[in-house]
Amino acid sequence: MEGKSVYKPTVFFVIDTETSGLNGTIHDFAWIAIDRKGKEYSRGSYFFNEVFGENTEKLEKKLKDYQPLFDANRIEHGGWDEVKDKFNREISWLRSEGHRVIVAAYNAKFDYDKLDLTEFEMHPEKYHIQHGILKGVRDSSLASFLEGNMDWVDIWMQWAQSCPRTYETENRTKSGMMQTRAEDVGRWEVDPNYVQHHYALADCEGEAQILLRSLARKKGLAI
Repeated sequence: MEGKSVYKPTVFFVIDTETSGLNGTIHDFAWIAIDRKGKEYSRGSYFFNEVFGENTEKLEKKLKDYQPLFDANRIEHGGWDEVKDKFNREISWLRSEGHRVIVAAYNAKFDYDKLDLTEFEMHPEKYHIQHGILKGVRDSSLASFLEGNMDWVDIWMQWAQSCPRTYETENRTKSGMMQTRAEDVGRWEVDPNYVQHHYALADCEGEAQILLRSLARKKGLAI
């Protein structure tokens, strides 16, 4: 008799990026992989020296800012290629185990674009047009940090489609609408003292909580 198939939960790779490298490249990248119940499958937090090029003054300033995180083992140095490979291997492993994997970020287009931009800036020689009149021309649109097809969820959109009518924040846009930045939403959903730290791992942790609360309202996935 054939055994019953075992259900494997969807795993969300909640990511965040911070950008101070050359041409707006990523210097700080982190992820936390969780399912709908908050079970953690993977995490990483890395600082990339190489994106600063020869701008040692800016690099030294950033390293000083991040020293408390290094001391607390909240981040480590990584090479862009090695971290890219590890991130993609973690996804491949979970898929091979039968999980659906979705990458999630608050205002996801920013992170999506910056990952691909940084990949291009690290290896512009890899991404050139192979045929046609412009053959040999470097094209940043060809660069991709992620290997293979990948579903993305914008955490802001996931939250917005299930936002309770009771949502309230004192912060307003110029037109008078309520703000829905991660910090505003986090203070309402997670903790009144929620802070957007602008360090990737800390913001992943907070935005993962926003995602979990949104998923719990079972409004479908905003893919």
